[in-house]
Order: sequence, then C-alpha cells, then structure tokens
Amino acid sequence: RASNSYSDFGLLELAEVPPDSYSVYYAGWSRVDEPSEWSVGIHHPSGDIKKISFDNDPSISANYGGSSGGSHWKVGAWDDGTTEPGSSGSPLFDHNHRVTGQLHGGTASCEQPYSPDYYGKFAKSWDYGATSSSRLKDWLDPDNTSVTVLDGIDPLGVVFWADTTYGEVPLEVQFTGESYLDVIAWNWSLGDGDSAFVQSPVHVYDSGGVYDVSLMVETAEENRERTIENYIIALADTLKGSDTNAAPNTPLEITIYANNNTPVNQFIIPVQWSGALELEYDSFSTIGCRTDYFGYKTLIHTDPYVKQITIELTASINESTPELEPGNGPIVKLLFTVPGTISSGEQTTINLSGYSTYSPLFSGSLLSYEPAIVSPTISYIDCCTGIRGNVDSDPGDNVNVSDLTYLVAYLFTGGVAPSCGDEANVDGLGTISVADVTFLVSYLFQGGPLPPACP
Repeated sequence: RASNSYSDFGLLELAEVPPDSYSVYYAGWSRVDEPSEWSVGIHHPSGDIKKISFDNDPSISANYGGSSGGSHWKVGAWDDGTTEPGSSGSPLFDHNHRVTGQLHGGTASCEQPYSPDYYGKFAKSWDYGATSSSRLKDWLDPDNTSVTVLDGIDPLGVVFWADTTYGEVPLEVQFTGESYLDVIAWNWSLGDGDSAFVQSPVHVYDSGGVYDVSLMVETAEENRERTIENYIIALADTLKGSDTNAAPNTPLEITIYANNNTPVNQFIIPVQWSGALELEYDSFSTIGCRTDYFGYKTLIHTDPYVKQITIELTASINESTPELEPGNGPIVKLLFTVPGTISSGEQTTINLSGYSTYSPLFSGSLLSYEPAIVSPTISYIDCCTGIRGNVDSDPGDNVNVSDLTYLVAYLFTGGVAPSCGDEANVDGLGTISVADVTFLVSYLFQGGPLPPACP
C-alpha cells in the first residue's frame, strides 16, 4: 500500500484474515516522536527462527543513511541478544509494547553484538511522504482523527497467562484470564482433568506431565476459546540408579534409569564414585536401554584418577532421529570391575548429582532442566549361601519360581534390583543378564544343572 526509503518502511495489507488457530496478535503503534524508556526488537536474524533482543537504555534520536531531522531511533548496543543481516524491516517496540520503528540498518551482529542499529521512526513514516503511497497516515488514520497511539489487539478476544509454566510437582500455578468482551462466565480446562470457573484461578498440578490449557469465555452473543498446547510442564523427573550388591573379582553392571515427563533429545549424565569399595570403570553401554537408538553416545569428560566421567547421549543433532518419548526405564548401563580382595560391608556411592561444571541434564524440544537425583550405593555383603539362585532373598534360601519372577521383573520391567548380586548371578559368569534367566528356567523346569555354589 505504501513505502518510503527515507525511513525504509513498507506497508502491506493482508489478502485474507488469518485463521483463529494462528493465535494472531495485531501489534499497536506509536507515532509520538519521544524516546522509549527501553526497547525490544523481534526479528528473524539471517532467516533463522524468531529471536527477541532487549535494550535496557532509552532509545536515541539520530540520523542514518544521509537522512536529517532525527529520522531514526538508534539502539546504541543491545543488552541481551543482537540482530543480524536478514533482521531488516523488523519492528522496534517501546516500553508500552507499541511499534515505534522498523530496522533500516546498522552494524550489530553476533560478531559485533555491541554495535548500533538504526530504526526508521514510525513518527517520520507517518507523514513524511507527499502522497498516500509514501506515508502511513492515510491508511492507519483514514478518518483523520489525529490519533497518536494505538494499542495492540487480540482479535479472538480472550487471553490468559500463568505466573509459571514449569516446575517440580506439586506445582502451584496462578492463571490470569482477560477479555475485552462482556463476559458472562469463565470456563477453564486445566489439562489434568480439573476445571475452574473464575476469571483467574490457582491450580496445583500433583502429577508429572505436559498439559494443554484452555480458557473459554461466554458472552450473551457467543463463546470464544483459546487453547495453548504443552503450556504447563509439571516435572516429576528422576535420574536414578538402584542399590546393587557387588561380588569380588567380577564385572559389575549398574543400570541408570530415567523417568522423563517431557520428550528428551539429550541426556547429560555425570558420574562420580567414591568409597571403600575400589571400583574400576570399564565402559558404558545402551544395549537393551530406551536410548539404544540414539545416534550420538560419548564420554564428554573422563578422569579415572579422581573417579569421574560424564556421558552424553543425544538422539540427533539435526532432528533426523525422534526424541525419546515420555516414560520410565533404563537409559545407560555403567560397567565396572570389582577388585578381588574386598571385605564384607565395604561400599561405594555412585554420585549422579554432578561435579565441577558438569550437571545432570534432560534436554528436549519443550524444556531443558535438571532432574531429581537418586544416587545408588554399591555394597559387598557376603550374602550368598549354598547354591546361587535365591534372587528374592527368601529367608529359607529356597530357589523357586518366585526367584525367576523377581529376576525377570528386574531385567525387563524396571523392577527392584536383587539385594544380593551373587544370588542373582545364577550361572556364576559374573554379570546379571538374560543368561541367568535361561539358566534358572532350565534348572526349575527342564531338569537342568544346579546353579553353581556361592563364592
């Protein structure tokens, strides 16, 4: 409809009204030629996804590109974020959330984040041109009302927000609803099966999960509803290992489990071990784990001298592999060697809480966060008597189908780890695996050999 190179503006008219599902907000504007207390730029640098930059200082009236008369607003240096080539034409918002200009040029970039940017003033674009095709006022004030500011508007007529959108359960959230309509009733659907019927309810999420929230307002003429998907994330996420009993001079496998309520693309798992039981780290594995399909699995830090490693498991670095869906189960197995000479009662803690600059992390498309930690303890207790196979630690030292059930639950469904590793190591080969299940089935039902004697 109109454009002018003096302030570098262009005014377009939409050919059709955007659908309600787009949740469009029509920004307000100000043609008042006064500096803003602070400014915000919303833009797509170098064609990238939307970014927001903040300048905490008052905007400065300036000239740019040979113009005169204070034609532009100057952002001397962004305090948070920056622009890039490709950000040109993006709006500058004042402290009242109104557009005051559009990006004309400057030298700010990721390489020079503290260089200035220049925005053509909305106040100059308003009436600098001589015709309707070179100025804004004919289109934005066709009735010549002399309006100087116009606030933004949500065409749906109903908006809401929360004082927090994520946190650990129980998560208390204060919702606020607003509408410029004559509302008769407020109807909230809070995503976890609960509802509310006041304008601004408080709700507590007791269970972990990702929740959609909807607000419908009733008027005398119609009902209008806004829904925000994946709006509230209530975290009950854990990174944990189960306490395990070790045996002398044998491999030790420690399974680490993740309970994640949000999709996860990356796990960072710091591991630090210390105690009287001198474990030697061998390797890690994801075979049989929920993360076995992940494309990137590596140690990003290792220091065997101080007994520290950090594992990174990443599904994909370019979104070619799907994130791990919410769920619970093993994500990695730590493999250690237990020394040959140990004493009953010796222990070592496998600390998953982090060390130095390495912290546990679950990161995905919705959120990156630090989970709750349950660090396992590895113990040597001379618990095995007679033959192996008393997996459930039956006081009568019986080996029966209950032991088979216990072992299957531990290996395949996230059941509790056996309290005596030597008993669960039914075949005596040093690790607890499906081979022990096979051995126990053969012994119990097929006339197979007795399990080996305890060490």
